[in-house]
Amino acid sequence: MLILMISLLVLQLLLTSTAVGFTSQSSVLRLALLPVMVLVTWNVLTICTKPHAIHVSARTILGAGSVYRIIHYIAVALLDCWTYEAQGPTSSLGGLEPVLVNVTPQSTLSWDHFGQRIRFGARISTTTRFPTTRWRVKNVPPFSRSNPDHVPSKHEFVWHGAIQIIRLACVLGVATPFSQWLFRTRAHLFSPSHVPLFARIAEVTPEELAVRALGVLIYWTMQYLSLSLLYNSLAVTTVALQIFGPEEWPPIFGAIDQAWSIAQFWGCFYHQNIRRSCSSIAHFFTYHILPFRKGTIVGRYAFITLVFAISGVFHHLADIARMPEGGSAAVQFFLMQPLGIGCERILQTLYGLSTQLSFVTPTSRKYSQLILRILGYAWVMTWIVWTSPVWIYSSVRSTVQG
Repeated sequence: MLILMISLLVLQLLLTSTAVGFTSQSSVLRLALLPVMVLVTWNVLTICTKPHAIHVSARTILGAGSVYRIIHYIAVALLDCWTYEAQGPTSSLGGLEPVLVNVTPQSTLSWDHFGQRIRFGARISTTTRFPTTRWRVKNVPPFSRSNPDHVPSKHEFVWHGAIQIIRLACVLGVATPFSQWLFRTRAHLFSPSHVPLFARIAEVTPEELAVRALGVLIYWTMQYLSLSLLYNSLAVTTVALQIFGPEEWPPIFGAIDQAWSIAQFWGCFYHQNIRRSCSSIAHFFTYHILPFRKGTIVGRYAFITLVFAISGVFHHLADIARMPEGGSAAVQFFLMQPLGIGCERILQTLYGLSTQLSFVTPTSRKYSQLILRILGYAWVMTWIVWTSPVWIYSSVRSTVQG
């Protein structure tokens, strides 16, 4: 089953590479391949729902990877319309600035061009943040904060990456048993009835609050460690084999000190691997299907909400692979995030207006910014602890039962 799932995922990569590398922007083949991509993902998720068919770790990685292949295909092949001839996107439907050159497909295909098309298609089908292009995702972390333009050599990248893999594996080896112990010994506090907080505030005990905060912190820490380990393993392997260069693998997560607001948490600290695909689809629906205009507040927040909604759908489908028994509330969790972003934007605007008052001195403004930054970290932690259980408690219960 594992070999079959890997084969299906490779098939999706080949289909995306073929569409991007060998077809024109208006080729009907691009649209025709979409049902095939969906059918492949359906087969992958079907395998994942069979009891004991495959280890939960493999289900999680391959299932989520197959679901992502669909939204990535929609973005690069159907909306942004990347082509080999243009060496970039040729459509603005997904929000990217298209290549404005009049190019025509090659009438003949030499072996040299064939290889170049394969490499171009493979690169676009496997990249997520487009770090080496002018269409790179916003806020991609640099290799060095002190020298943002620094790109490590191949040997430096592989050496430091290997050390990082060992560190992550060791930390995960210690953190995993502890997290399982907490989730099993306090399983009753992760039940669906304990998801609401304010509606039952009178019966909430200090122990429950402590376990809730610790459980949420552990869950997101495990996500950070697991995704970092997987990302670094792929990065070191492909760079060592000279499939990709180090510049294609910037750090997956930003610095934790950037997470002083919910917008900063999702836009700067957390990984941006699905941001481009979700944004392209959301841009198409917001500004080409729905009656919103660019530059308006309503349009901007409709776009943000759709980005999180698409991310929620992605995580919901990925959860089917990880938790065949169901119970995911990923869409609900991700739809709560724009609400928090909107609230903090209002407060930030009010604060900005207050600093314009004549009696506010530069010294008091400096200290107030420091205090607000500290309050921002507390706000983000409070928000994540409040909103996460609606989604992650089902994962915790699945871990306990598994």
